Amino acid sequence: MSTNSLFVKNDWVSLGKKWGDLPPRIKRAGKQDFLIPHAIHTKILPSPGISVQDVLAFTLPNQVITVPNISPAGYFSRNVPDAISEASLAEWLNAEIRQNRSVERRELAGDAKVLLAALPWDSEVVKAMWRYLGTQWTMSCQQDDMLDNLSDRIAAQPDLAATMTVKNLALSAKILEAAAGKHTGTYQSAKTFAWLWAIGDDIAVGKQQILTQHHLGKDNHHWVGLVVDGERKIIHYGDSFGTDMPSDLREAYQWWLSQHSKSMFAFRTLAIAVQELDNNSSCGFLATNSLEHFAFPDTIPLLPRSEIQMKRLKTFILAAQQMLDQITAPSSSAESLTNKDESDYSDNGSAYEIMSTNKQTDLAAGQKFTFDVSDIVAPTSGALIPLASATSTTSHDKKRPQGHLDGPTPANSPQKKRVRLTAGHAEFPPPQPLFPSSAMLSLSPENHDTKLTMGKISDGTLFSFFSRESTEQTRERNL
Repeated sequence: MSTNSLFVKNDWVSLGKKWGDLPPRIKRAGKQDFLIPHAIHTKILPSPGISVQDVLAFTLPNQVITVPNISPAGYFSRNVPDAISEASLAEWLNAEIRQNRSVERRELAGDAKVLLAALPWDSEVVKAMWRYLGTQWTMSCQQDDMLDNLSDRIAAQPDLAATMTVKNLALSAKILEAAAGKHTGTYQSAKTFAWLWAIGDDIAVGKQQILTQHHLGKDNHHWVGLVVDGERKIIHYGDSFGTDMPSDLREAYQWWLSQHSKSMFAFRTLAIAVQELDNNSSCGFLATNSLEHFAFPDTIPLLPRSEIQMKRLKTFILAAQQMLDQITAPSSSAESLTNKDESDYSDNGSAYEIMSTNKQTDLAAGQKFTFDVSDIVAPTSGALIPLASATSTTSHDKKRPQGHLDGPTPANSPQKKRVRLTAGHAEFPPPQPLFPSSAMLSLSPENHDTKLTMGKISDGTLFSFFSRESTEQTRERNL
């Protein structure tokens, strides 16, 4: 048996055990395992039996010191840590509720606080929504959500939607990718660029206006707005800091459009609110507002500095209500927490209508049903003919034996009454209530020939009904 199977270091080393307490077999195995390997032994220790002169001349090998390569990137991050909690957001909202500068802002903060408590914060999607509040940067998911809301507003107006389309952040990234391989010809042939090629044709041939946004990169955390106008051959670029369009982005867009149009596109400045230099977290909202103002110039003005926080609150409330609509029942109280329609939180006045997802589902939609009516026979000469005596094409094998749940009813059942045919037509007794009242019985001429005692018999029971019926009615019932 090998020593490895006897001595396992993890069972004996660094566990506070003493050498004297170890079993003999473990000591023997341990000594063997602790021996210096022969290759190392010959380098650091002279072999026994050599002369004194050789011992004095023996030198140790040169010491090599290995210094690990420590990269600061492993300990530091370029991104701001997400050190924020629901409690800190509630504190910020409380400060907004206490401010006296705007009544509408106080009301929006109160609504946002209620929705904040209703959201399930164990969801990663919900956790990302805190970036709408406070002074936090917005990430790509928040910007895409705001672009989706703008797209919904435009789609609600058919005339505007016919010429204007909103695209998400993937557009600019894909244009840069296509431009980087412009010498390879992949843009014209690769399937991965097929959707980008279709957008280019929509601009050049369909004269479409494309609204989108772009992030300037990891070294420049900044959102900008872009509008490509195919009708006027203009590219609008809006930067809240007032800087020009980066050269690489400018060349990429110009090359991309040249693949679809022979005309060169001009560059213009997109109207956008100015961002303060000490404010590095509002560019996402200002870029979105610039696109909203471009689409609805008469109803959505450029965002003033004093309304940045109000814009954040409106955006958060709209996103929170949309989230609650997805994770809760449409009739839940969370949907009406603020007693406001979602359109109240969309920036004025476009004909933006939020379509309700609370629609009834027809479980039988698209299903075909076949009904067998072979046993139904139309009456002749206005008389009712019992089905039992009618000629039917249905096989008699379908009949159930008497006593079966679906079998014929007993002969003495009231449903088995035969219809007497006289003078070519059926005579039916006049309709009567099943449980007639005492007043009705007293007015009936049949009751004058009977010996019924109305007395204290109560209406509404079979016993009282049977005791009131005439001899003719009893005979008719027992047929």
